[in-house]
Amino acid sequence: MIDPWYYSKVFVYIVIGLLGPLGLPLLWMSPRFTKKEKWILTALVAVGTILLVILSNQISGILGTQMEL
Repeated sequence: MIDPWYYSKVFVYIVIGLLGPLGLPLLWMSPRFTKKEKWILTALVAVGTILLVILSNQISGILGTQMEL
C-alpha cells in the first residue's frame, strides 16, 4: 500500500518548518521516519521552540525598556 502524500519526508519537514511543534503529530504518524529520526526531530523542535520563547522574552524586555525611554 502506498502512503499518502502528506506523509512524505519533504512535506513533514515543510510543515515542521512553518508550524514548529504543531507539525509533530504529522511526524509521529508518518511511517516514513524511523523511531530514532522521530525522537531526534522532536528534540530539535523542542529545543528550537524553547530558544525562540527565551529570545522573544528578551526582545520584549528590551523593547519595553526602550519604550520607557
